[in-house]
Amino acid sequence: MQGECTLSLSDTPAGWLPENSNTVSHTAAVSPDSARAVVEFELVEASREPGDALNHGTGLGPDLEFRQRDQVDAAVQVISPSTARTAVAVRRATIVTRALDFGAYGAIEARACGAAVRVSLPLDRDGNHIADAWPFGSGAATDDTDDTPSGNGTLGDGLSRYEEYRGFFVAGAHIRTDPTRKDVFVRDIDGIQAGSLGAELLGAPLHFIAKGEWDEDRRINFRYGTAHIADQRAVKIEDGGMPLAAGVWGESFAVDEPWVPAIHVCGKVYVEAIRGSGAELAEAVGPEDAFLPAAGARRYRPSGQTRIEGERISYKGVTGEGFTGVTRGTEGTSAAAHPRGAEVANFTDPDDVIARMFFHELGHAVGLEDSLGASRTCDGTGENIMAEPLCRGAALGEGYWHEFRGSADALAGEFGVRR
Repeated sequence: MQGECTLSLSDTPAGWLPENSNTVSHTAAVSPDSARAVVEFELVEASREPGDALNHGTGLGPDLEFRQRDQVDAAVQVISPSTARTAVAVRRATIVTRALDFGAYGAIEARACGAAVRVSLPLDRDGNHIADAWPFGSGAATDDTDDTPSGNGTLGDGLSRYEEYRGFFVAGAHIRTDPTRKDVFVRDIDGIQAGSLGAELLGAPLHFIAKGEWDEDRRINFRYGTAHIADQRAVKIEDGGMPLAAGVWGESFAVDEPWVPAIHVCGKVYVEAIRGSGAELAEAVGPEDAFLPAAGARRYRPSGQTRIEGERISYKGVTGEGFTGVTRGTEGTSAAAHPRGAEVANFTDPDDVIARMFFHELGHAVGLEDSLGASRTCDGTGENIMAEPLCRGAALGEGYWHEFRGSADALAGEFGVRR
């Protein structure tokens, strides 16, 4: 040191949030301008979160480090991942720190002139380990007060404020979630979710995770450390093919029953059944016929729509012999002749039904009950996704939300959805 001096250290840039392998710079300066000193840097109280996000990565070491190749100041020499110093006495020195975790936190300390100055990484004036720059950074790290959807009034989704800030990998990309909204994580094992249906049907943000983004117990926050309040799990839904009983399009299952292991399916959508047929024409029909002879017609709703080959058809009644009050060639299709044995489809738009059934069973998996009081007409005025029939126009209804503490709220055997 040449003469008396004082030391200062620049604050962490206000907009900086840690990520895996992003960097941030700090500059130490001695004053007056004529003073020079060797400056030492140290990373202190660095976090050691497992992995680099709540469901990603394997690292167990400190989440902040110095690397020589990151340094832009030729005078700075890295001694260890947590210490560095200038090779000579300097007026100012810039140190570059690398983050290795999306929730990394700690402090950087500069020492010179017989003094030590410390600033937080990231900028965190309330000391909750969350960057002040994050829109939801104010509040306790352990807060779990999500209030949307309000449901039965229970707050929270089992993820703390810090965990929602640190974030998750969803389909290979990192996200930070909103601690004011109850998040639902979904593993669509067979990729059956279709169409544009989504959070608007269930009222909560949905995150479709990929293979490897949960553990063997379905947890999506298994790489936890700071401010962990609960194990939260993804809902697992798969293609069940054909059900054991006719007329069941989807089912949900309890995962806490003794006979169901924790990794058991939370929901099934019977895709083959939905795409299939419940009856065949008993005789050939022409394009003008207003009665469709079909054994098994009573398996269908008392009135509704169906499809034979490419023709869509509406009907007003069913008997033991077939469909009555038939209107041919609806929804822009043309009436046509069909041979004996032609299949009468279960649904006119199976892709739409598959998508709706997916979200219906997902609703059960997070505690939504069947909305038995909802409108049962398909008149375009809106339909609760938890009600029947599965028609176009489903919208958020009055469903009953449980506590969202995991996805094991559904009761075994209660949620078979039948025609």
